[in-house]
Amino acid sequence: MTEVAGGLTIRQRVLVVDDEVNSLRAFSRNLEHIYEVFTAETAAQALLLAEKVNPEVVITDFAMPATNGVELARELGRRMPSISVVMVTGFPDLPEVIRAHRERLIAALLVKPWGRDEMLETVGQLARLHAMRRDVDQLVSKGAASGV
Repeated sequence: MTEVAGGLTIRQRVLVVDDEVNSLRAFSRNLEHIYEVFTAETAAQALLLAEKVNPEVVITDFAMPATNGVELARELGRRMPSISVVMVTGFPDLPEVIRAHRERLIAALLVKPWGRDEMLETVGQLARLHAMRRDVDQLVSKGAASGV
């Protein structure tokens, strides 16, 4: 997906977080033709990278050492509330995952093994939603600046 800003075409950014390198490669391979993809193997790396590249969507595995995906989503939401987080898990009925979804820490769930089409549709919907929110914010800002 592309967006136009000042006449320039820019690809939206997706950050993928997983401690398994093969998963990172699979997501990257499926997303890189549409989005600018960044990867991190830990939540700590992801937080640093997110602040640097400001992704529209973050895809994170639930089960990671040190900090799990829900904890990462909570911290991302605190620091960068406009980011949409997709949680990847083999156990969608875990109470912590259900609670995070109810609390809107995560925007969507992908259940392992995820399908390519489902993943692309999920990320695409969230990226489009982010672009619409940004456009509305810009219109509101222009209206406020012009006294409307």
